[in-house]
Amino acid sequence: MNQTQRLLIAGYGRLGQALVTANDAAAVAHAITALRRSTMPASSVHVVRADLGEPESLTALGQQPFDSIVYCPTPDQRDAKAYRHTYVDGLQNLLASQALKTDGRLIFVSSTAVYGQDDGAHVDEDSATQPAACNGQILLQAEQLALQWPGGRQAQRCCVRLAGLYAGVPQRYLRMLSTTTQNPHALQHWSNRIHLLDAARLILLLLRLPTMPTVINGVDNEPSLQADVLHWLAAHNSAADTAHTLSSNTAAMASGASGKRISNALAHSLGFIPLYPSYRQGFLGNEITQPSAQGGESL
Repeated sequence: MNQTQRLLIAGYGRLGQALVTANDAAAVAHAITALRRSTMPASSVHVVRADLGEPESLTALGQQPFDSIVYCPTPDQRDAKAYRHTYVDGLQNLLASQALKTDGRLIFVSSTAVYGQDDGAHVDEDSATQPAACNGQILLQAEQLALQWPGGRQAQRCCVRLAGLYAGVPQRYLRMLSTTTQNPHALQHWSNRIHLLDAARLILLLLRLPTMPTVINGVDNEPSLQADVLHWLAAHNSAADTAHTLSSNTAAMASGASGKRISNALAHSLGFIPLYPSYRQGFLGNEITQPSAQGGESL
């Protein structure tokens, strides 16, 4: 891809903006248009105000189709109706508008919530997808829509299953750290995550590959027990009493822990090297403060 490619970022929130930052840093030849429901301050990219849930508004994108689309909107609410509206109906509306070239590339940003394993299992792209929660079920339906959408002989589709996105220390960990009595079941749980900038870098890598995989996990190098994460945060927050309490229980927790351990081996094989290989590097350098009444959660 030496010539300038027209790229549409459908959903210009935190991840979309990080993708622009990664693109600029890598000096990639993309002419970027970003689709967003609301207005925003001046941006280095062309921002089109449109609503994926309102097909008639998508005419604002113009008649020239894009070489690539990264579909990464965020639902207004965390319920089944909002998820279906955003990920299934919105995607169908956008693709039906013929915004993507016949031989274009589509990257659908999904989630590791499509994996239903909850027994500490090791998970990769070939693992079963049998989510119990409605969000995972709807995302899986949207993945199938993305992968099966018709196109030309050179069309490519890829679903990127991102783990918990973060930039800084997630507020939920700070709230857990400030709780005097820890829930042992919450501590004995495997968690997976990826830094916002690394998620953007992975998507950018996929756009530049000659052939994209149909599915890929977006996680860092180290699935982690919640107890280990909290212990590390406590040690770096001068919370000696909490750190001592957590560390005394951590050793016995890996056996029989819930959650899943998600592999990024496929991404590594394609040349992806995280800037933040674990939560330690990702949290380090961000001020560790007490939790506020508001503030974003990692997804």
